Order: sequence, then structure tokens, then C-alpha cells
Amino acid sequence: YKEIFRMYEDSSKIWKAELIDYNTKVPAQLKVQKHNLKPKSDMGLDLVWMNIQKTHIQDLPNMSDIRWKLQKPAFQEINGEKELFWIVTLRSGGEGFAVHFRLGKKSNRVFYSNPESLLEEYENVDELIYFSELLNVLRTEFGVWENK
Repeated sequence: YKEIFRMYEDSSKIWKAELIDYNTKVPAQLKVQKHNLKPKSDMGLDLVWMNIQKTHIQDLPNMSDIRWKLQKPAFQEINGEKELFWIVTLRSGGEGFAVHFRLGKKSNRVFYSNPESLLEEYENVDELIYFSELLNVLRTEFGVWENK
């Protein structure tokens, strides 16, 4: 099961937002549903777009590039000597988010796996904070993924 949130300005300079559901519960059958979305607030889609940009999505690195931030130092004694090692907490399963952001010629593609649950463990990692803010904008304005 996949969902694609898409927000864009069409050739008439009108902002549109949509959620496309891809469901393949039965093998070899693909069910696609498209839902047009309107923001819950009165701010309009152009201001929602600005709120999305405030999350720094245009400059966020891929999650694989910040793995070094998702570890904590620990010490262990081996053969009478203390040694440093790193404890890495990763979550398997859960949610993955692939984002393609484009504004004019500026483009960015990133993938984050379980960013909100990792933020609980690593609360000072800016990239997880910004990505979670992006998800919060989408949930607040469009009601997508509210049960997460």
C-alpha cells in the first residue's frame, strides 16, 4: 500500500493538492484512487506551500547521510582496556517517506524511514525535526496520515 501526496501549481497558476492511493492487496491487481485535497485552514494552498518550504525540505540531506547522528557513544572494557563503540538505534518496519521537492530549477529528493519515532530517541537532530515538521504541515492542513 502506498500513498502519494502531490501539491503543484498548474499551467493556469492555480495550486492543487491531491492524495493518490495505490493498493495492491490482491496480487496482480492495482487499485488507484485519487482524492483532491483542500487545506483545513483558510490560508490557501500558496501559504501552505510556504509552510512546506519553511521545513527546509529543499536542503535536507537524505537520511542515509545523517546516520552518523543517529548513534550514541558507549564504553566497554575489553581485555582490561576501555574502548569506545557506538550504539545505533534504528527502527525496522513502520513508515517510509520519499519526497521529491522542486521549486523552479531547485530540486531535492530524500527518503526518511520512521522519522517521528526516531525523533523521540534523537530529539536534537535538526533533520528529523524539520522532516517531522513537514509531516505535521501535511497532517494539519490536509488530514493525511492523521492516525499515525
